Amino acid sequence: PWCGHCKSLQPTWSKAASALKGVVNLGAVDAATEGPQMRIAASYGVEGFPTVQIFGKDKQNPEKYNGQRDLQSLIQTALD
Repeated sequence: PWCGHCKSLQPTWSKAASALKGVVNLGAVDAATEGPQMRIAASYGVEGFPTVQIFGKDKQNPEKYNGQRDLQSLIQTALD
């Protein structure tokens, strides 16, 4: 069910999550599969995949991430 872009991001995302463990939480949701995850994604305006959003202090209004999707960029953005 994953598109090529999602498959490409997954290993980098996993490495970023491991590097940030205990400091910043990174999560992933398969919003292309029927079920509650699809409704959650829609409620946050997810229209394409993969969509990366940053949930800061206001968890109801995440910021869309449009930066580079390499390991260093993801880690640095999470720490900023």
